[in-house]
Amino acid sequence: MSLPHAMETTTALPLSQTSQQIQSQHNITLLQIEIQKRASTLVVPTLPEDVHTALRELGEPVCLFGENPANVRDRLRMSMARRDVLMERLSAGVKDDDQEEDRSESEAEKNQEEMEEEETTKYTIAKRDLIEERKKITDFSLRRSRQRL
Repeated sequence: MSLPHAMETTTALPLSQTSQQIQSQHNITLLQIEIQKRASTLVVPTLPEDVHTALRELGEPVCLFGENPANVRDRLRMSMARRDVLMERLSAGVKDDDQEEDRSESEAEKNQEEMEEEETTKYTIAKRDLIEERKKITDFSLRRSRQRL
C-alpha cells in the first residue's frame, strides 16, 4: 500500500516583497551588532597622527566637520571593525543577497552616529612610561597644593 501523494516533491514559494525587506533589515541589524561587538574589542591608536594615518590607509577622511579627536577615534574603530567583519564574511563565503548591505552600511553608519550622540567615557591601556610620568605630575601638583594650604 503506497501513498502516491506522499512521494510528491514540495516547492518553495517565493517570499513576498515585504518579507524580503524584513529579512534584509534583520540581516543588516545582525551585521551592525556584529560590527559593534568587534569594535568594542579593538585597540586603536591614541595619538592623532597615528589615527590620521590609519584612517588614510582605510581610505576614510581624516576629519569630518565638527568632529573632535574622540569622535575621530570612534570612527576609526568602527571602520576597522566593519572592515574586519566584512573580510571575515567574504573569506567564509557568505555572499550578500543584493547590494543592499552596501547601501545599508551608510544607513547603519547614520543610525550609529545617532546612537553615539551620547558621550561615553572610554579607557585605553596606558604604557608604563606614561603612567610613571602621570604619577610624577600628580606628586608635584599635590606637593604644591599642600604648600599653598
